Amino acid sequence: EDVVKWMKENVHPLDFVFRLAEDHGIVLLNGSGFDAPNWSVRVSFANLNDHVYDDIGRAVRAVARSYRQAYEASKGKAAQGGDATKEPEPKARSKK
Repeated sequence: EDVVKWMKENVHPLDFVFRLAEDHGIVLLNGSGFDAPNWSVRVSFANLNDHVYDDIGRAVRAVARSYRQAYEASKGKAAQGGDATKEPEPKARSKK
């Protein structure tokens, strides 16, 4: 719940899909364009090979993990699960 509050105050909903594209080469659409919640993404199941969905899942988890780490850093907490190869903190984007 605290992480959700922090995300809404510090991260624009589109940042998630931009990070997926920039950092992982995966393009998903923000759900709000399909009358879904702002904090959702849309994945096409129409024409991708099955193994690609594993890659999408790993990338989504990596981006989500980086936001969790940024939240913990903002609160002065050490990252949980300590892997030194984890994603860097999210890039700051304007909420405008």
